[in-house]
Amino acid sequence: MKKLRKLLLCLTLITIAVVLTGCFATPTEVPEVSNITKTSATLTEKIGIDPFSGSDEGDSLNGVLIAYSKNKTDLLINLNTPELTREITDSEEGLEIINIFSEGPAQILGNPTLTDLDTSSYYELTADDLKRAMTSDPRPTKSVSSTLNGLEPGTTYYARMIFSGTKAGYTESDPAKRSVSDWAYSPICTFTTQKELNITLNAGSGGSISPSGSVKADEGSDLPITITPDTGYKISSVTVDGTDVGAVNTYTITNISKDVTVSVTFEKKEDNGVPTNMNTEDAATSSIENSNSEEIAGSPFGLMQLRTTSQTNKSIKLKWKKIAGAGKYVIYANKCGKTRKYKKLKTVTTTSVNLKKIAGKKITKGTYYKFVVIAVDNGGNVLATSKTIHVATKGGKIGNTRKVNVNKKKVTLKMGKTFKIKATTVAESASRKVKQHRKLAYESSNPQIAAVSKTGKIKAVAPGTCYVYVYAQNGEFAKIKVTVKQ
Repeated sequence: MKKLRKLLLCLTLITIAVVLTGCFATPTEVPEVSNITKTSATLTEKIGIDPFSGSDEGDSLNGVLIAYSKNKTDLLINLNTPELTREITDSEEGLEIINIFSEGPAQILGNPTLTDLDTSSYYELTADDLKRAMTSDPRPTKSVSSTLNGLEPGTTYYARMIFSGTKAGYTESDPAKRSVSDWAYSPICTFTTQKELNITLNAGSGGSISPSGSVKADEGSDLPITITPDTGYKISSVTVDGTDVGAVNTYTITNISKDVTVSVTFEKKEDNGVPTNMNTEDAATSSIENSNSEEIAGSPFGLMQLRTTSQTNKSIKLKWKKIAGAGKYVIYANKCGKTRKYKKLKTVTTTSVNLKKIAGKKITKGTYYKFVVIAVDNGGNVLATSKTIHVATKGGKIGNTRKVNVNKKKVTLKMGKTFKIKATTVAESASRKVKQHRKLAYESSNPQIAAVSKTGKIKAVAPGTCYVYVYAQNGEFAKIKVTVKQ
């Protein structure tokens, strides 16, 4: 008897639901939240079309509004209202789908914020919709979206989508029907807006960072950074929250999820001796090829250390140091002589080259040739220029220096003291005279620590360590380590 009573009660409730359920707007799941920013979010719900639960042709979805709050209890439904027509609980999914038969969304117990009715989703059921609904399994659904604006950054919200519909044919003249609206309430969803995070960007002396100072960034966003050293400086290090990311000119903080600190330090560039009229490859080529001088003014030896490593009657091999940041090296050459201007020979990416032709002609035996090499980055900027070297091919009566000897390879001096270098050269062959194009030359890698005169006199200037190069005209050299103490 008890089972029969329960069965009759269930059939009665189902009958009431079919009769009183208004439009087709039956939510089917927890709203999906997307496009979350620090001040907005979009909610999307799928609503079902079900002719077996009272949906008729002409029923309409008038619009949707959203009830939202920071407190979940504000969104609870008054289940004791006499207008309640249906409550469906899905124990597996935890869904609570409710239709309220009332004049408005007044069945929420708390005091949430209600958006205005968004009517952009207006839709009226057609006969085709109902036909599809009767033959489809599962029942067809319609996605309805609405956007919340004016939210607070980094805040958790609870929200329900509330659908407003009208039952077709409800008129006051028909006592069996009332002209009322049907309100369907989705389950409660929750989401958190993006945080507004602090990015601190600091640059030391010698350059700048952009943006700089303290800036705001949205959670999940990217922030590109540009670092620019001042003239005469280069980037020493870039750290992001204490982690060194290298001496980079640009950096992007991606998918920002917390406050971040970026710090940049700069240091003075080593003097590369590149004249201002030779700071690009095109400018350097024009200057070198149009110069009557055999020497490139201001070019240091120690930076590139251009030298010859071997010669034959018909070829000359050159070698130089790799320059950081260089993408290529350009070689210029011609026969020695002030009336013979340099010609651009070739461009290579290696740090050595074996030449068999110069200025379009084959190299000949017993002849002196002059060479200059420049290092160029991928942007066409000249990073370094070599000292000119003079090299003789074999097969004649002239030759090259094989070795440079100095009286000391290490020198320690107190500030203000001096040391005289005694240097000699050794020819590669006693039968081939080295014709002098340039005397032995002296150069300090850091004159602020130890300077050296044209005659090889070292003077201690400040505490530290540097090197003094003694180099011959073909690039053969000796290196002296100089330590200056207080």
